[in-house]
Amino acid sequence: MTTSYQTKFRYAVKIGDELVWYDALGGIDGRMRVSGEDGVATLSAESADSGGRSAEEPLAANAKRIAFGSTRPGDRVHLAITDRGPGVRHLQWRVESDANVEWVMLDSPVGADEHFYGFGETYGELDQRGKELRLWVENGCVRDLSYKPVPFYVSSAGYGIYLDHRELIYARMATPDIGSRVQLKVASGELNAYRIEADDIPGIIDRYTTIVGKPTLPPPWFFGAWKSRDWRTENQSTVLLDLTKQRELGIPCSVKLIDAAWERELNDFRFHPDKFPDFKAVMETARRLDYQVVLWISPWVAEWTDIYKKLDEKGFFLRTPDGRTYVHRLGNSPNLLGSMIDFTNPDAVRWWQERIESLMELGVRGIKTDFGEQVPEDAVFHDGSTGKTMHNYYPVLYNRVTHDVVKRYNGILLGRSAWAGSQAFTGIWAGDQTADFAPRSGMLATIFAGQNVGVCGFPYWGSDIGGYFGKPDREVFIRWTQYAAFTPCMELHGLGERDPWDMDAEALELYKRYASLHTRLLPYLYPLAIEGSERGLPMMRAMMIHYNDDPNVHRLPCVGYQYMLGRDMLVAPVFFEGGNRELYLPEGAWIDLWSGSKLVGPWHGRVRAPLAETPVWLRAGAVIPLLADGTETIGKFADPERWMEALGTECWEFLLAPGEGRLRQGGVEIVQSADAGGAGGIVSVQSDRDLGIVPDRLLLKIRVPLDEERPYRCSIRAEDGAGRPLPGESWDIRRCSWESGIWIQLPAGCRTADIRWSAESWSSACDGD
Repeated sequence: MTTSYQTKFRYAVKIGDELVWYDALGGIDGRMRVSGEDGVATLSAESADSGGRSAEEPLAANAKRIAFGSTRPGDRVHLAITDRGPGVRHLQWRVESDANVEWVMLDSPVGADEHFYGFGETYGELDQRGKELRLWVENGCVRDLSYKPVPFYVSSAGYGIYLDHRELIYARMATPDIGSRVQLKVASGELNAYRIEADDIPGIIDRYTTIVGKPTLPPPWFFGAWKSRDWRTENQSTVLLDLTKQRELGIPCSVKLIDAAWERELNDFRFHPDKFPDFKAVMETARRLDYQVVLWISPWVAEWTDIYKKLDEKGFFLRTPDGRTYVHRLGNSPNLLGSMIDFTNPDAVRWWQERIESLMELGVRGIKTDFGEQVPEDAVFHDGSTGKTMHNYYPVLYNRVTHDVVKRYNGILLGRSAWAGSQAFTGIWAGDQTADFAPRSGMLATIFAGQNVGVCGFPYWGSDIGGYFGKPDREVFIRWTQYAAFTPCMELHGLGERDPWDMDAEALELYKRYASLHTRLLPYLYPLAIEGSERGLPMMRAMMIHYNDDPNVHRLPCVGYQYMLGRDMLVAPVFFEGGNRELYLPEGAWIDLWSGSKLVGPWHGRVRAPLAETPVWLRAGAVIPLLADGTETIGKFADPERWMEALGTECWEFLLAPGEGRLRQGGVEIVQSADAGGAGGIVSVQSDRDLGIVPDRLLLKIRVPLDEERPYRCSIRAEDGAGRPLPGESWDIRRCSWESGIWIQLPAGCRTADIRWSAESWSSACDGD
């Protein structure tokens, strides 16, 4: 049997000063597999140096090796295909040649309506069809520049491709000049690829992260609000101001980030005596007020410092090809020159980890690992490797050696640079955007970036509220605050002061509202974080992760500007001036968080978005657990295995979007169903201490629209463990922003409850199609 070839392998060798491309004489089918008669895998390859003879080779079920001829006489191309588990196939192409192979390429056909997502933290678009991407770690975040490129993508056709490489990669994703084809080009002498299939997109991401490493679960406090400020003005006084002022004003905050320039020299790990004369006093205040503290570091040393001379004498820096210390530009300023630490040198790693441990011993529990993108391509490492393969991989080394220490203290990293494998080292942030609505460099760029890097298995992501470069205007600050509240990491940071208490009264109150909402969402967010550590699934999810079969998800541009926060919350940030925005709701019923109104999808149109609100829709049937109103910090909750202690045992709160759904939290299970007329609902509650923690009381908030003409009726039957009716249950109507609706208080000792409520049907006054 002769296989029908579709995917082609090409390679380039250097002849003189020119690259000349050659083709393997054969290929594999569109699913990168070999098939044969009677279950025996067989492949027929035409060989240029065999007189056109066909060489057939029987192949073992899990170890297929095929040899192809080449358009370059004398060369052979060897392909090894190995099944690495259900739905995972590894393919390795190797060229046997007397010439030096400089580039290899896969050229594959794709569907005319096929779409592509991923490639790391890309900022220009969500769907990568029609784009050419350069996968090379860069100090930049505009369109094709990325701190976190990742050689992995997911196709709407239901498969993922991972290139297991560290070298420079170009990906041409059905660009106009090649039509419905994908070309993946690697600066290497061989090509290693995985094709990954599963029943759904989450399954593909799960199998991909099984290959490259599952994310490490952060402690609960990671998901509280963060406060930083301009590093050029930060000192002990401003840190203490942040710690105390927020508590005085009732601004929720759990993490204080101290950014660059806290050191005496870059980077000697010693606190600057003028800026931080008594850092222990800072830590004592942070502990007393239930904050966690995160410190900034970078993996290089400025050449004019004393610590540079000491480390250079020990050989801890990267080298030039002729053996000298490699001095080059390190950061945003062209005047910042120095050298990068060589993390393949065991002595350099030991020195670094001892300094990290000294910070952990002070009580610091997080490290912001900035930079890491600056390795020169011709740099030479202690282990003999060069920048060709280490430039992209350096962020993995940098964060791994740091995380190896931090994890012993149950701490976290917040990294800027990354490659495949970096997701194993907790959190990341989007880097340095402009403080505006600029479509390619401002807030919108981060909306794309968070979704794309999430597809690549990075669950714990956030961005600087208001952007980094410049001081945001009032509207940018408010809109970015709203957006950040519905991302995993809500971090206030950037150049230029942006303290909420220096804003006008409305801006301050809105910041407090959204910081509170984010903090109170911990019991909704943390199970998503656990799922991220177990399966690699992002918390902030591109719509295609759950709605890949909906053609509108790939067709409508507005879908790229919205995302799912878990399965139950659809978030549509406003990234421009104005009071409304375009929205798409997939199939099913959806409840507006702010009004309680209902829409039934598929629905496409415009919705209102006044400055105080960003569009958020709850999937009908969702049960959203909340911390108690007034919670200002979760900073003391540091143990992932005991995260539910943050809920307390006095009263648990739940926001219910009417529909069909259920939630189990600890020993409490809440089940929602619709009544026969569709104008109300039934809520069943069971509490069982044998299954987990159970609070003294439960507060249910059914999110329905409120107006004077819509009466509600509610009946409650609550029983104790012996089936005896319990007095003390109550319900009433509450008007309080996003928690408005029917509030139901179940009494202490309630083991089971059946709740029936009814109202006139409701809908939303929105324009749609």
